[in-house]
Amino acid sequence: MQRKLIVLLTLTIIVSITLCGIRGQGQETLYIPDQEYIRFHVLANSDTPEDQALKYKVKDILVEEIEHKFIHSQSIEETRGILTNNLDEIARIGQEAVLALGSNYEVKAQYGNFSFPTKYYGNGFSLPAGTYEAVRVIIGEGQGANWWCVLFPPLCFVDTKAPGPGEELTPAKESSEKIQISFSFKIFEWLENSFSVLAKIFS
Repeated sequence: MQRKLIVLLTLTIIVSITLCGIRGQGQETLYIPDQEYIRFHVLANSDTPEDQALKYKVKDILVEEIEHKFIHSQSIEETRGILTNNLDEIARIGQEAVLALGSNYEVKAQYGNFSFPTKYYGNGFSLPAGTYEAVRVIIGEGQGANWWCVLFPPLCFVDTKAPGPGEELTPAKESSEKIQISFSFKIFEWLENSFSVLAKIFS
C-alpha cells in the first residue's frame, strides 16, 4: 500500500507541474503540506562564473551517478537508509568530479535538517520557507548560489536542466523554449514509464 501511495503522490506532483507549465506563468503554486520531502543541494564555492559553471557540471555528474540508487525508492525511510549508507560515496563522486574538471576544491556532503527560504521547483510547485531534511554537497567554501532538487519524492531525476549561472534558483526558472520543450518531453517520458509501473502495481 505504501508503494502505491508513493507512486501516486509523485505522479500527482509531476502532473501538476506539467499542467502548470502548459497553462503558463502567473498561476498559483502547488504545495502539498502533509508530504515529507528530502532535498538535494549543490553549493558552489562562490558566485564567480567559473565556480558556478563548475557547480552545474558537478551537479550533472552527481545526479547521473546516484540516480540508480534513488529512483526506485518506495518510501522516505528507504531513501534515508540509502543516504546514510551512501553519503561518503556522494562526497567521493563530487570530489572526483571537481578534480577531473581541473579544480582542487574540497567537496563535502552533509545530511541533516537545514533551514531554507521559499523555493520554487518546476512550473507551479513550491516549498515554503522552513526546516527541511536535506543533503548538501558543498564545493569549496560553499558561499555561492546553489542548485537544488527534490530527492524524495524522486523529482531530481525528472529534469536536471540547470538555471543560468549565478541564479540561486531551480530548473523552474529556465526560460528558453528549447529547455521548456526538453523538460516537457522528459516529464511525459517519465509519466509513460510510471504509468506502466502503476498498472503493474494495481493489477
